[in-house]
Amino acid sequence: MTTTNNDKCPYCELHCSLTEDWSGICGMYKIERINNHPEIINRLYADHQITEFYRSWIESVPMFHYKPGSMVANIGTISCNYDCKYCLNERLARVSPDDMTKTNIYSEPPEILIKRAKLSGISSIVFGENEPVVSMDYVKEMARLSRKKEMDFGISTNGFMTKSTITSLLDIGIDYVNFDIKSFNPKYLREIIGLRGTFAERARDIFLRNLKLFYSADCVKMIEVSTPVIHKLNDYEVIEIAKEIGKINPQIPYHIQRIVPEYQFKEKKIAIGNIENTREYFLKAKEILDHVYFGAYPNSPYVHTECRNCGEILIKRADHGGCYAEMTKYNLENNRCPNCKNKINIVL
Repeated sequence: MTTTNNDKCPYCELHCSLTEDWSGICGMYKIERINNHPEIINRLYADHQITEFYRSWIESVPMFHYKPGSMVANIGTISCNYDCKYCLNERLARVSPDDMTKTNIYSEPPEILIKRAKLSGISSIVFGENEPVVSMDYVKEMARLSRKKEMDFGISTNGFMTKSTITSLLDIGIDYVNFDIKSFNPKYLREIIGLRGTFAERARDIFLRNLKLFYSADCVKMIEVSTPVIHKLNDYEVIEIAKEIGKINPQIPYHIQRIVPEYQFKEKKIAIGNIENTREYFLKAKEILDHVYFGAYPNSPYVHTECRNCGEILIKRADHGGCYAEMTKYNLENNRCPNCKNKINIVL
């Protein structure tokens, strides 16, 4: 709940004008008058409603450089502030509080989730089954309680938050972030991602500002960047995105994820392309950054962590397709390559 002096939603850069009858693009926030003051209310928060809670390897977030091989509890709610035409998670992201018949939703207070996670031997929770900015009250409470209970907490976000939203979250403290940059191209952002008006033109600056905010935060121990790519639509952009990441720090891990479009593109003949189509861009991105991965398809050979200095394979992983990956071999010695002793950017 947020007290406001106007009807503008403060959470993401869309700044939707909210009313008691209209809940913005994501449908998750509304204006209510409490003690004669307008308050922005999350429509699911009062009942602590969520849709997902399950275990997976942290590599599936994807996070390859934060406590590799550990288990995380994945959580999420519904809805999104984007409208990606290829959405891979429409059963959650394309559901609003006005129509929840497409998914299962239930009440689960954060303290109960943390207790369940600990009983399962899990020491980390990640909010990433849908975009966290549409459920910021729940995300902040989860972050706060995770700190109190000595549980790691991370998010997977599309990065279109306002600066004030990020600052308020960092003031509480989060441990790791997967930051999704889908494109810098305004045309792609308008036609494929669904950003309207001038938002598509401003998006590049917003992404880079927010990436720097997370990266420079003392509480964030690891940030990794992802780009889901579709052959001929945005795969060529990974080179430019890698260059911008490199300006911040070339040691930031970068994930290039080949996707098979779903949702509105499912019935259309969108060219998936073979691996070689995107591989050439991946190899060029590897020349720019220390750790670039190309996966989300079965048996990808490009999901291993290699020493930038000597080429030694330091961490082997199995890519099972989609967003499922796991570590199969660990070959680091005190965060260093056993062959040349080069230090690797990784959190154990």
